[in-house]
Amino acid sequence: MQNLADMSIPDSHGPEPLSPKALRVLVAGPMRLVRRAIQQVLASREDVIAIGEATGSAQAVRKVRALGPDVLILDASESSDDAFECLAAVRRLAPRTRVLLLTSDPTGEVLIRAAAMGVSGVLGSDVTADELLRALRRVASGQAVVSTEIIPDCLADIGTVRRPYEAGRRWSRTVLSPQEKTIVRTMADGSTDQQIAASLAISVSTVKAHVRSILKKTGAPNRTGAVAAAFRARVLL
Repeated sequence: MQNLADMSIPDSHGPEPLSPKALRVLVAGPMRLVRRAIQQVLASREDVIAIGEATGSAQAVRKVRALGPDVLILDASESSDDAFECLAAVRRLAPRTRVLLLTSDPTGEVLIRAAAMGVSGVLGSDVTADELLRALRRVASGQAVVSTEIIPDCLADIGTVRRPYEAGRRWSRTVLSPQEKTIVRTMADGSTDQQIAASLAISVSTVKAHVRSILKKTGAPNRTGAVAAAFRARVLL
């Protein structure tokens, strides 16, 4: 069973946490059975409202623009390229909508592309109902979530994938200072800035400064991307 708790990455540089109202969720993907199964999971909770579903990227983009969901659950199991086209359009039209990506092909390329495009979470398509609901809550609270179950498969080829935000330069573990490497590891463990500060006996503002430095050095757009880059450079191994 996947354990999302092992790999939640608070993203203080992303959107602010959503207000404590029922989450409005749109479900998109080509497989009707998957969409309906997710709808049933969401219907079992009072703090989550399924506001609709979409069968393809064009319809998903139209419904995101019309309905303004808090979270889009995007199933990329059939076609990751189609899902990423949808994601690019959603990021342009509705930057406040969080995206939770489901994939049956957890490769390094998928994880890196997702991180580079600002996806809030990446889960395996065999995620359980409890794990999906837990991930939704964490995404809504401003965290980024990566299921630990997909990390081993990603590591198998992540070293051969060129990051789209790498801008032609190579990145290695030697770029980060020892303190920054420690902070990246705690980010991967799901620690908040306050928890990192307490564990390292430094101020929260110092932690935030280190995080900004890490993002700049790795070229990552957010903490999810920084952790993906750290995996690629074997910092977290």
